[in-house]
Amino acid sequence: MEEEKWHYIKDGVLPNTELGRAHVTVAYINAYENPCGMDCCFDGTNFVYWDYKSSVGWKNVDIFGKIYAWKYQEELPPIPNDLN
Repeated sequence: MEEEKWHYIKDGVLPNTELGRAHVTVAYINAYENPCGMDCCFDGTNFVYWDYKSSVGWKNVDIFGKIYAWKYQEELPPIPNDLN
């Protein structure tokens, strides 16, 4: 599926933001040159990082820094009928 596929920044492919924001996972290289992953969103201009409570940074699309790939986050499971 397209949602499970990694897209490389070098290829110029960005997340679809027709519905406002795209929730994605990014792959990046940290300060110690290790590959890492982080969930974030793409708002049409920036990848916006967050942790559990706060925004932790931005990357502009034309200066990605060390982000090298992204993919759409997995879809949530359907809501069960007997949620009560």
